[in-house]
Amino acid sequence: MGVILDKFQPSVIAKLRSLRLEFAELGRQLEDPEVAADHRKARTLAVRRAGLESIAARVGRLEDLDRDATEYSTLTTTPGADKELAEMAKEELPRVEREAVE
Repeated sequence: MGVILDKFQPSVIAKLRSLRLEFAELGRQLEDPEVAADHRKARTLAVRRAGLESIAARVGRLEDLDRDATEYSTLTTTPGADKELAEMAKEELPRVEREAVE
């Protein structure tokens, strides 16, 4: 984990990631012709997947922001790092952290 995700309890991150994985798995199941032929099953899976869509998107975005924040933080603390890049990272880090909590 990185700068942003470290602020959450590991069990919370694990649960969010499991929901994101469930969302992806439901998508794979819905592509299966056998599932598509079973309208009740397809509907049940589609409803569950729709309920997870916003969570999955938010978790993915948090992971992206976490990667960015970790990279920016590393650039600002690495001795010998390019000064211009380090300065840009220092300016971007607060924005990324703010976006993560919105």
